[in-house]
Amino acid sequence: RLLAGETGDKVLKDLFAEFLSEQPNMLPATKGLYRITFEYFIHWTTTTGRDIHQTRQSDFIAYRDYLRERPARGPSTYKEPRKISASTIDNYLSPVRKFFGWLNREGYYPNHIGIGVTSERDRGRMFIKQALSIEQIYELLDRTNGDTTLELRNYAIIMLMSFSGLRCREVCGLNFGDMLTSTSGVIRLQIQRKGSREKGGLITISTDIHNALQTYFSLRD
Repeated sequence: RLLAGETGDKVLKDLFAEFLSEQPNMLPATKGLYRITFEYFIHWTTTTGRDIHQTRQSDFIAYRDYLRERPARGPSTYKEPRKISASTIDNYLSPVRKFFGWLNREGYYPNHIGIGVTSERDRGRMFIKQALSIEQIYELLDRTNGDTTLELRNYAIIMLMSFSGLRCREVCGLNFGDMLTSTSGVIRLQIQRKGSREKGGLITISTDIHNALQTYFSLRD
């Protein structure tokens, strides 16, 4: 039995705060969402007559099934109420899963209630993304190889994402000043990784990518 006693709820919240404090790379906004979603789990547990201090995997699965049937907010274009998406369900489950995993590792709780419960996105994935072939990449580059500012921008973006592996978020955050050239002539980009506040990541880019960026930036106002 976890944290039994009159102060159980308070201790549980203190432990959740301790769990969040041990996530140094988690942004404050993300920690705030974790608190909100975990409190929602506590509320669901209480209203369904379960004991939050004696949570089992069957409770975690019941919570997941409840989320699957929960109507999404906003109007629906279908006759039946629209369900919340798999990614939203995972956003509700993830804080609970990670917290109880932490409790288990720290010796506060005997079982990790989330082990073996498949992610909703993995479970419901009907379409598997595949990388473009090299022929498809060059065909795409040929179609954007023009002289207008828009075409030069798109060409540079495709070059970056195809041959350096940058994500959309990382590309959108780039500025001209993020290109750095070392004394040996190696050209690097300073990028902001997902979950980071500052640009601390460095990647090396080829001369072709550098030229594409230089050409585009030279025509910007």
